[in-house]
Amino acid sequence: MRKQQGLTQQQVAVLMGRQGQGNWTLVSAVELGRMKTPSLRLVADYLRACRSSFDDLRDILDAYTGQRTVADEAGATAVGAVTSGLPVRAATEVRKYDAKKAAARRASGKLPDGAGERQVRAQKLARHALLREKLHQRVKKLINIEHLDRNWQDRKLLLEHARRLYGALNRSRGRPAEERASMLDKARAWLAEQNLVPAAALDRVQQAVVEWYEKLEQTGGLDKLPSATARPGREPGKKSLARREREQALEPLNAYLAARNAAIEQLWQEAQELLASEQVAPARHKHFRGLLLHICFAVDHHAPDSDQCRKLIDNYLAGPLFKAPADEHSAARAIAARLVEAYSTLRQSLPADPRGWTRPPS
Repeated sequence: MRKQQGLTQQQVAVLMGRQGQGNWTLVSAVELGRMKTPSLRLVADYLRACRSSFDDLRDILDAYTGQRTVADEAGATAVGAVTSGLPVRAATEVRKYDAKKAAARRASGKLPDGAGERQVRAQKLARHALLREKLHQRVKKLINIEHLDRNWQDRKLLLEHARRLYGALNRSRGRPAEERASMLDKARAWLAEQNLVPAAALDRVQQAVVEWYEKLEQTGGLDKLPSATARPGREPGKKSLARREREQALEPLNAYLAARNAAIEQLWQEAQELLASEQVAPARHKHFRGLLLHICFAVDHHAPDSDQCRKLIDNYLAGPLFKAPADEHSAARAIAARLVEAYSTLRQSLPADPRGWTRPPS
């Protein structure tokens, strides 16, 4: 605004009634946002000097008032102090739960929870997240050492069994031993009744989880809350840092794949209309779905009108995966030609493939 009027900061300071050499620093502080709480009178004087109005600040004011309330910011800062010292997975779980609770209170018209209340809730959730992670690693090690699993499915079920046992033990704290035993039996029943995992493996995992939990009860390890002091200088471990780097490196690829999958789903909706118009039997639709995916692959790697692209599609149509009946060959080729043309148009809107594959002209 000032530059549009061709004014210097010192000239604006004079027009604002701030006479004297060096008063341009006041204008500089206002413009750069270094003055945290400028008075309404000061802002109005600045606008008058620049021959502007509050309408010129509408976008800035709307952006500011659209942010979270000061109470919400204080609560988020308190939660951030708790999560700053947690592993990535536990910190993410705590932040998501806190954001969900805050959104629910806003939606119901209630005032936000106090910063102290949110901090204590985050500490309790962080405690359970850390304990679950320790239990997960402990049970995984037990499965490896004692060879309790026959395959990856057994391992997955045993780890889920341990997580449910932990939940039952938490709910039974302070209750009679018979009630705890009943809750543990219910937690075990979901898996035991299906007879998917050997009973001996279930017994061994349950024994290890109960022993670990009861030892924590006796030593007070279940009641110890994580620190609520932010540790901004804490450097992430090598594994956490490597995981973050991998996630960041994969972000462009994930964005590309999501856009490509959305384009394929859009094209599949159009393809189903083509199949209906050609009176293709519904049982054959899954084969045309495979044809569509093969066409997308071919067009991604070769120009749609090239011999290589046509050869790939022809080989698929004549191959054992498509298994086209004799009376379907002409319709399949016509549909394939239309899908090639449609995907060639759609892929023009896709972002560049971050893997560096050549994108031939469509």
